[in-house]
Amino acid sequence: MKLISIAALSIAIGALASPVLAGEYTDSYVVEQDDRGAQKCYVGTYYPAQYRVYPKGVKLRGSRKTISVSGDRYVVGRDAPLYIETRKRVKEDYVSLRPTGC
Repeated sequence: MKLISIAALSIAIGALASPVLAGEYTDSYVVEQDDRGAQKCYVGTYYPAQYRVYPKGVKLRGSRKTISVSGDRYVVGRDAPLYIETRKRVKEDYVSLRPTGC
């Protein structure tokens, strides 16, 4: 009997907390209840994720020679190798809150 009531309580708390978590993103926050009863305000600073970029990530083709013929003239050239750049996330994004006056 206690297991059912604990499960029902946790479902009810989860249902109440979901609208709070689904709110829109803002960059300032207000905490209205405090131990001393004073109001505190915060300003949020967003720090984006950091990536490591690999310019030679995926090789599509190597270098190759080209020959173009114009009459009795032959021109030999070279095409550079072709790569697809790849990125790897090394640090997640986050918001840092700084206390300010209201």
